[in-house]
Amino acid sequence: MKVASATRDSESSGLPVVGDKGGITFVNITTGWITGGIVERNWLFLYVTHDSGRTWRRQDLSLPSGLTLHWNVFTKPPEFFTPQAGILPAYYTLLPDSPSQRETGLVVFYVTRDSGSVWTQTTPVSLTHGDDASSSFADVNHGWVADGGVLYVTSDGGYHWATMRPGPPFASADVRQLDFVSPRVGWAVC
Repeated sequence: MKVASATRDSESSGLPVVGDKGGITFVNITTGWITGGIVERNWLFLYVTHDSGRTWRRQDLSLPSGLTLHWNVFTKPPEFFTPQAGILPAYYTLLPDSPSQRETGLVVFYVTRDSGSVWTQTTPVSLTHGDDASSSFADVNHGWVADGGVLYVTSDGGYHWATMRPGPPFASADVRQLDFVSPRVGWAVC
C-alpha cells in the first residue's frame, strides 16, 4: 500500500521530487526519516515523519563549523541502538572556490538520545577520500571511520576522535565498508 509520494505535479506529502533518496529508517511505527543527497549546494537532505510516512517535513541540523561558502552533503539513514539513542552520519564535501583548489571533505555524526527530536552534532572528522570513507558504530558511543589507510576511533559518541594507523593489509587496502558488532569486534571489506 502506497502511503505517500512526490511527483513533479504534487509534493503534497512534503517530500521533494528532487534529490537522491538514499535510505529510510523508522524508530517506531510512526516516526521515521528519509535521507539522501542533492546536487544543489548548501542543502541538507533529511526529512522526518510522525504519521507513519503520510506526511514529511524537512528536519534541520546544525552545520559544522569550518564549512566554506559552498558545500554538498549526503546523509545516510540514522542507526538506532535503543528506541531513544541513535547516530546519523552526514558526509560533507567542501567545494573549492577556484579550479586550483582541491575538494575536501568531512563526516559529522549527529547523536540523538530522545528518539530523534533533537540531533546534536559531534566533532567533525576531516576526510581525504570524501564520501568514499566508511564508518561504523557498534553502539551510540563506539565508532570508527576508515579514510584511506587511516582509522579514526571514538569511545564517547564522536565528541573526541583518536587516529590509528593500522599496519598491512589495512593500511594499504581500499576499505569500502566497516561493520563493527561490538567495541572490540569488527570487519572491513576492501
